[in-house]
Amino acid sequence: MSVNPPKVVVDAGYRVIHDGEIKCWVGIGWLTEGRATKSDYYKIPEVVNG
Repeated sequence: MSVNPPKVVVDAGYRVIHDGEIKCWVGIGWLTEGRATKSDYYKIPEVVNG
């Protein structure tokens, strides 16, 4: 992660949705917390592979 992550990621508690799973930045890497629910998509930003 960059030194200054986007505000939306900070506001979501350093969490993102990637491939349907919630991942949290823990300082040294990403920790998978579990599958994202439909309501998670309204609160947590989703990473889209371009």
